[in-house]
Amino acid sequence: MRTYLFIIMGNSQDLDSGYLSPFFLLLEFSKINYTKSLNLFMFKKSFKLRNVVAIAICLAVTTMFSGCNDDVENPNNPQNPTFTETGLYMGIIGFNDDVLVKDIGLLNADTRQSFNNFIDNMTMLNNTALYHAVYTAIDRIQQATFPNDLINVSIVTFTDGLDNISHRLNTSYQSEGQYRAAVNNRIRNVRIQNLPISAYAIGLLGRTGGGGADVMSASLNSLASNANNVRMSADMNDINAEFARIADLLHRENRSLSASIVFPPPFFGSRVRFVFNPVSNIENSTIYIEGVYSAGDVLTNIVYRGLRSSSGTNVQAVRDPNSNSYVLTFNNLELESGGNVSLNNLTMWRRGATATQWIHEVEFDPNASTITEVERASSVIMLVLDCSSSLGTADFARMKTAAKNFINVLVSGSSGGGSGGNSGGGSNEGVVINGVRWATRNVDAPGTFAQTPESSGMLYQWNRRAGWVSTGNVSGWNGSPIAGNSWGSTNDPCPQSWRVPTVGELQTLTNTNSVTSQWATVSGVNGRRFTDRTSGNYIFLPAVGWREINNGVLNQAGSFGGYWSSTAGGAALNARGLFFGNSSVLVRDDQRVHAFSVRCVAE
Repeated sequence: MRTYLFIIMGNSQDLDSGYLSPFFLLLEFSKINYTKSLNLFMFKKSFKLRNVVAIAICLAVTTMFSGCNDDVENPNNPQNPTFTETGLYMGIIGFNDDVLVKDIGLLNADTRQSFNNFIDNMTMLNNTALYHAVYTAIDRIQQATFPNDLINVSIVTFTDGLDNISHRLNTSYQSEGQYRAAVNNRIRNVRIQNLPISAYAIGLLGRTGGGGADVMSASLNSLASNANNVRMSADMNDINAEFARIADLLHRENRSLSASIVFPPPFFGSRVRFVFNPVSNIENSTIYIEGVYSAGDVLTNIVYRGLRSSSGTNVQAVRDPNSNSYVLTFNNLELESGGNVSLNNLTMWRRGATATQWIHEVEFDPNASTITEVERASSVIMLVLDCSSSLGTADFARMKTAAKNFINVLVSGSSGGGSGGNSGGGSNEGVVINGVRWATRNVDAPGTFAQTPESSGMLYQWNRRAGWVSTGNVSGWNGSPIAGNSWGSTNDPCPQSWRVPTVGELQTLTNTNSVTSQWATVSGVNGRRFTDRTSGNYIFLPAVGWREINNGVLNQAGSFGGYWSSTAGGAALNARGLFFGNSSVLVRDDQRVHAFSVRCVAE
């Protein structure tokens, strides 16, 4: 936003006659020079009133530009905000001819849409105020006060070209080179509540004004806290993947894992070892939790190998409400290397009080154990995005999708394993698991995907395109029998280029040689995570529940998941589907008039 002062001058006779032949003096108040005084006129005391020039001053005349143009000093924006709630804080800055700021605020499942809306509303203009945008991002972080448990401060910058206008927006620097050096100095030396800034720079090569790889590299390195945080590519798919990688890294830094291990209780006095790395011989285990199972169902004298946890050396086991098994929960569990713990290869071993040989506990089911993500501390992240017209319409849209996926990963800890994850609509690049490309989100309204991987979407009766909401009661329920030998294409609720999976495709998720599955909680939503053993790609299927045949009443939301296939069942009124709870997964028949979730596969 720029503010101008128009001075309209004419004599009083002109005004009295109703005619005005003025001349105009136009003064622009730069945001850099608000504090400078301006002496317009000095009048002599001998001037008579009728000769005094009539002056009309019109203030608050502004130019409002669409796109990434806004006044970073907007008085309506909160200045020097103070945040006290533990959580992930985020701000966004778009740039081209100027900068547009989304103020720093708490980012979570409730506020995510406001950040996505801000990105959706960005448009392109000429010019690239790259350095000014990053400089502004640092200013905004410095102006705020964050919770005392702040552990991370990050800036993530994306651009397709070189700066060409920043020095005109901040006249303290006479050239792009001076401004670049100033930004680099601040990135390396500014401390936010005694924490350094972790800065990442992503560059899209091959665009007008990019200057080639060497020149782009020099620019990006000045915007990163170290050379390892720089990524350049001419392929927008690589850029999207880098956004997702950084988001996953920052998400894990802000969260901790709580592992709940469900196990058959051994005799008191037995030594127990839970092994996390794949072994056939316990002597080869390098990542494990070991202790003595003592009276009162307490695991005592715990030793962590290759792991660390805040739960200490004695952990109380509790009875599993669904069985005679017991549950041990280890809070803030992570690898000593700092990475996330996986339950994919979890095994249980036990040894009697006087025994010398370890016994592999074959009754132990690793799929019954779960990992829950919890927020452990506060972080602040500024996302700085290029809105210059050199991107072109297609790549600008893809950049927006990547940025919204970045936000979804920060909130949910998952982009579904792929580079999709935009906010609704029909776009979803999917993820390959055991040879099948799966959508990363459930079907919502017909032809659209749900907002996030953990969003419920809508529930569907087999071979019907009408969706039913996944919460509360419904009216107009259709309980009539459903015919057909397969789910017809005209009734398929999946977006374009996607379809309801066959039963064979659902069964690829239950192939334990290629895929692991675990009950998990993501952003407070229960469900099951299916992970490709080879690639590590995964999808999260929320446990949405189901609507029953007679009146459409919702059942078992949060504890049961059902997902239709397009394949008819063994009986005329049945169809095949994938069904799971917290301890089992199977493919079986169910009645077609029941309403279950749909997770699409690529055509």
